Amino acid sequence: MALLFKRGVTLTPHPAGARLLGSLDRVARIRAADLTVTSGSDGHPATSSHGRGRAFDVRTHGLTDIEKVELLNDVLDDLDDGQTTTLTIAGIWWARATDHWFGQIEAHGQPNEHLHLQLRNGRTFPY
Repeated sequence: MALLFKRGVTLTPHPAGARLLGSLDRVARIRAADLTVTSGSDGHPATSSHGRGRAFDVRTHGLTDIEKVELLNDVLDDLDDGQTTTLTIAGIWWARATDHWFGQIEAHGQPNEHLHLQLRNGRTFPY
C-alpha cells in the first residue's frame, strides 16, 4: 500500500513537510492501506502552515471513527518527539499534539472531513 496524492495537490518543499510525508508513507505501509493527501500548499495562503510546506490534509472517507483516531495517533506516534497531549478544542471532534506536531480531524461527519497534520505553529524543524 502507498501514500497517494489527489490530482492537483501542490507541494512546497520544507524539511518538516518531508518528515511528515515520510511518516504518512510509513503508516500507510504498516496499516497496509492507501492514504491520500488531498491538500498540500494548494489553495492556502503562502504564509500559512500549508503554504509553507509544513502541513497536509489526508482523506478520511471510508474510515470508521476508531480508524480515523488510530490513523492520527499512528502518524503522531511515528513523529514522536517525546511529549504528547490530547487536546480538547471547541468545535473539533478530535485533536492531538506532541511538543512539535499537531493533528486533528477537521469537519467530522461532513463531506469535507479530513485529517489535518502539521508542524505546530511557532516550532522549527529540525528541532
